[in-house]
Parts: sequence; structure tokens; C-alpha cells
Amino acid sequence: MKPYVKLIVTYLFVLLGMFLLLRLLAVWLLGRPMDAPVLVTGIVWIILFSLIYWGVLIREFKPRLDYIQSPGTQPPVFKATVTKEVEISNNSFSFQKLHNELVRFYEVTYVDEGERIMKLRDRFSMSSWGACTFIHYQENEGILLLASYPMSNRTMKQGGSGRKQSEAIASLIINLNL
Repeated sequence: MKPYVKLIVTYLFVLLGMFLLLRLLAVWLLGRPMDAPVLVTGIVWIILFSLIYWGVLIREFKPRLDYIQSPGTQPPVFKATVTKEVEISNNSFSFQKLHNELVRFYEVTYVDEGERIMKLRDRFSMSSWGACTFIHYQENEGILLLASYPMSNRTMKQGGSGRKQSEAIASLIINLNL
């Protein structure tokens, strides 16, 4: 099951649980009857709202997830993509070491050792969808190209996540002297 589907299903069950808990509290504390029509109407509205929410998320996230999980050599062209170039002065740069280090912090979704391309994303959580990064080591120029974009740029918090991830990966590379 895809990670965003897990979160949407979890969200649906959290909403259903909260609704049923509030209905039970109303029955116990306020003495209101447990009406079947109220329960059915509430559950229908929760399912309808979840389907709309799911549709919006898939419309927005599917192209971004499809890009980060698919093979390809071109950097992303999504809105709010942040590009950063890191100069690698060390001739003993190891793409495999970089991969092993990044696996500890991110979900690596695609690696092409021949082209020296790696794609990765943050692990999804209930509070943030995170960011995705395209990494391409250009051996001839000695440059590591980082192109990061947020999964969702609809909030101020999410809009800056691409820049933060790009800077975090660049500082990791510089600090490790790969």
C-alpha cells in the first residue's frame, strides 16, 4: 500500500473514531438517545469528506510521487523546486557511500549507479508530507546537483521543506567529505 493511502485510511478511521466517541459521550453525559439516522448521516459525511480529501491529495501528489519513483535523468520542473550545486573537490567521491548515508535519513526511491542519479523523499508523517530530492553527480564537472521540491506547497511550512531538505543534504555531503 502506498504511504499516502495509508495516511488517508488512517485519517478516515481517526475521524470515524472521533465521531463515534463524541456520540457516545453525548449519550452518556447528556442523556441523548443513540439515533440511527444521526449515526448514518455522520458516517456518510465523514466518508464523503474523506473521498474529497483523498481526491485532492491524489491530484496534487500523484505527479510528484510518480516522478520521484520513476527512472529519469532530468531534474524536476515542479513549482517551488529549489536547485543547489555542491562542488566535490575530492576525487575519491563515492556515490555508494552517499547512498548508504542517505538511506539512514530518507526513503530512497530510485538509484541509477551508471548515470549516478538518486531520487529520495522524506518519510511521510501525519504532520508533514515532506520533500523530495533529485541528486545527480556530474563527474566531469565535479558537481553534485540537488533539486528539491516540497510534496505540497500549499502551506508556508510545507513550501520551505524543499529548500530545507536540499540544504540538509548539502551539509551532510560537506561534513562527511564524501
